[in-house]
Amino acid sequence: MLKLLPENASRDALEVRVIVMFGHTLATLRGYLDPELLRLTERLQELSDRITDPDALYLAIYARWNVEFSRGNPRGAEEMARRLIAMVGDANDTRTASALQLLGVAQIWRGHPMQARVSFERAVELFSVDLEKSLFSMVDPVVPNRAHLAWAQWMCGYPEQALHSADEGVALALRLNRPFSIAFALQYRVSIDHLCRIYTRTTETTENLVSLARENGFPMWLACGTMSMGRMMVEGGDRERGFQLMREGLAQIREAGGELLHQFMRVLLAESCLVGGLNRRRNRRPRQGPRSHREIRHPHVGIGDLPDSRRVSIGSRAMIDPLSSQFREALRIARAQEAKGWELRAATSLARLMIEQSRRDEARTISNRYTPGSRKALEPATSSRRKLCSKNLRES
Repeated sequence: MLKLLPENASRDALEVRVIVMFGHTLATLRGYLDPELLRLTERLQELSDRITDPDALYLAIYARWNVEFSRGNPRGAEEMARRLIAMVGDANDTRTASALQLLGVAQIWRGHPMQARVSFERAVELFSVDLEKSLFSMVDPVVPNRAHLAWAQWMCGYPEQALHSADEGVALALRLNRPFSIAFALQYRVSIDHLCRIYTRTTETTENLVSLARENGFPMWLACGTMSMGRMMVEGGDRERGFQLMREGLAQIREAGGELLHQFMRVLLAESCLVGGLNRRRNRRPRQGPRSHREIRHPHVGIGDLPDSRRVSIGSRAMIDPLSSQFREALRIARAQEAKGWELRAATSLARLMIEQSRRDEARTISNRYTPGSRKALEPATSSRRKLCSKNLRES
């Protein structure tokens, strides 16, 4: 149909809309490395440099944000999000809410959870003005907004709020009744539940995610669900099967072109190696990816690969010194990013390490350094570990 239309601004605007809709479908079903999607992305770049229709330009940049982010360029994604905000101009426009959502995602992956939380919460306010219209729009930015807000809230030290936002995201996705949105919300609920050490529903949620992704042909969500399933198996003692599933999920993510997600999942695999007792792997640095990956400053990517002291057998000074340095570096990164959830986790692990070395005065100093407000960032399991640290210090 497009070939029959004359070359003009109206045709370009229509072509952008067709590419965005078709491209989203291709990315969902085939991943971001599909040859046809790559061709469409190049064409979209060409069109976005010349179109004048504001609505079509907004859609074009919005789509390019998705491609940049998925391929591991959060810096470029943040620039595009800010460009969208500037284009709209009206701070109360729902399109501003969508742009703020994109901005928050880029911010959180660049290591700025506090800024991301502000962006997500402002987007929630704008979406709520006409929730029905926002939720049932073509793109559906509302469910991802709640899911990402949950992640930012946990990192900033608000686990109860994070659980609420994750549950709200699932409820909204079920109300919308679009399989992709439901899969999106389920994956983030799994992540938040795991961070908060709430395992009662994690297995069921993960099984639902895997089943939904397989039935609808969502390669990225199937890979994420497979990784989550394997992770739980490792922690439950079925190491062989668990690691097999995690490796399968990791390979699927790479095949689907999720480069940024692949880097994050490598950290989870390294963590599971520690949980599963494969300590011989702990000192291997993750293979460096493209340049854009090395610029990522996501709190979990930055310190998630540092071992928790409870998982490592302390047998020699040669082991202890590197661990102490890593935990202190984790604290430095978490403070700089204002990621209090990670800060308290690293502090707890460092204090436990000091206790195991009979350096209780140092452990007490570390334990008492954090304000009562910061301690609220502890998820239930970390809180229990910190109480154990305090108990050991009192008995010394």
